[in-house]
Amino acid sequence: MAKEIKHINDTVSDLPESFKMTELGPLPEEWKVVRLGKVVKTTKGKRPKDLLSKFSSKTIPYLTADFFRTGVASKYVSLEKKDYVEVGKDDIIFIWDGSNAGDVFLGVEGALASTMIKIEPLINVDKRFLFFFLKTKFELFNSTTTGTTIPHVNKSIFENLLVPLPPLSEQKAIAYVLQTVQRAKEATEKVIQATQELKKSLMRHLFTYGPVPVDEVDKVQLKETEIGLVPEHWEVVRLGDIFEIQQGKALSPKHRMGKSPFPFLRTANILWGQIDLSVVDEMDFTDEEVQRFKLLPGDLLVCEGGDIGRTAIWRGELSVCCYQNHIHRLRSKNQEIEAEFYMYWMQAAILLFSLYLGQENKTTIPNLSKSRLATFAVPFPSLLEQRAIARVLQAVDKKLQVEKIRKQALEILFQSLLHNLMTGKLRVKDTIFHEIKEE
Repeated sequence: MAKEIKHINDTVSDLPESFKMTELGPLPEEWKVVRLGKVVKTTKGKRPKDLLSKFSSKTIPYLTADFFRTGVASKYVSLEKKDYVEVGKDDIIFIWDGSNAGDVFLGVEGALASTMIKIEPLINVDKRFLFFFLKTKFELFNSTTTGTTIPHVNKSIFENLLVPLPPLSEQKAIAYVLQTVQRAKEATEKVIQATQELKKSLMRHLFTYGPVPVDEVDKVQLKETEIGLVPEHWEVVRLGDIFEIQQGKALSPKHRMGKSPFPFLRTANILWGQIDLSVVDEMDFTDEEVQRFKLLPGDLLVCEGGDIGRTAIWRGELSVCCYQNHIHRLRSKNQEIEAEFYMYWMQAAILLFSLYLGQENKTTIPNLSKSRLATFAVPFPSLLEQRAIARVLQAVDKKLQVEKIRKQALEILFQSLLHNLMTGKLRVKDTIFHEIKEE
C-alpha cells in the first residue's frame, strides 16, 4: 500500500505546471471531466410512413447509412409531413445501429433514419468540439456493441463516456484549428478527384485523336477499328508483335532455402501505374534464372491473375529484382516503342474503354495467359506521338502524386493535433487563435 501511495505521489509530482491529475490522466487545471450523458440531449431518428423516390423543392433527403457511405440519397421525405426527425448542418449525427455503429457526422441536412441519433450539447459545450472528440471514440463504441443480429452502441458506455471539457472559448479554438485542417484535407481530396477526372478525359481524347489540341480535333481523320476510333494514320497491331512476353518464376517451398536469395515482385507489388515496394519478397534464383528473370528499366509488368491486366512499368528501383510467374513481363522488340505509352494504354483500355474483358481464361481462378495477352489489339502511332501522349499523362500523374502526399501529410497532422489538443498537450489559447468568430 505504501508503494502504491508513493507511486501516486510521484506521478502527481511529475505533472506539468498548471496541470492536474484526473480520471483521464493529466489535464490542464481549468479543464473539467464530465460524463457524456450529463452534457448532451439525444433524439433517435425515425422512419417516416411515406418515403419518396424523387427529389423536389418540397422534400429533404432521408439520411441512411448508405447515404453516408456514398453521399447520394436514394429516398426523400416530404416537408409537408412532420413524422420525421430533422437535422441541420450544425447538428451532430451519430450512428447507433449497424456495422458502422459509433461513427459520427456533422454538416448534413435531412431526415434522420431510425438507426441514428441526433446529439445536441447542453450549455457550455461547443458542437464542433464535441463532434471532433466523438470522432476519436469510434473504435471504443464500435468494438463494444450489444446485440447479435444488429449491433447497437452500448448505452451505458455512451452515457458514461468521460469527456475532457476545456472552457468554452478554448473548445471553440480547438474546434477551429481542427476544422481548418479538415477543410484543407477535404479541399485536397476535391483536387485529387478533379485531377483523376481530368486524366480520364485526357486519355479519351489522346487515344482517340492523338496529341492534338482540343480545338483541332475536327482536322483529325479517324477510322473505326476493333479498339474503337483512332487517327487514320495509326496502325493497330497485336501486343505480341511489338513486345516479347515472358512470365516469371513459379513460387515453391524448395525455392526458399536461402541459398541464393534475390528480391522478386508479386502481383501485390503491381498497382495501376506504379510499383509498390513497401514489402518485397525473396526466393532463390540461379545465375541463369537471374539473367532470364531480371527486370530492366522500361519493362512493362502485367498481372496475370487477381486484378487481371493491372499494369505498371519497372524503372530500375532495385539494382537486381526478378518476378514471379503470375506476372507477365513485356519487353519492347524495337526502338520504336515507348513503354510509358503502352502502360497508359493498358489503363485506358481496361479501366475506361472496357476492352479485353472476357479475354481471360475461364478457370476456377480466372487468369490472363501469355497467348491471350499477345493477341490484344493495341494502337501503334509514331514514336513521337507515343512520347507526346506519355508526357501529358505523366504530368497529370505527378500532380496526383503531389496531392496524395499532401493529403497524407494533412491526415497525419490532423490526427496529431486531434490527440494533443484533446489532452491539453497543445494549448491553442497560447497561439494566434485568441479570438474565434462564430461561423
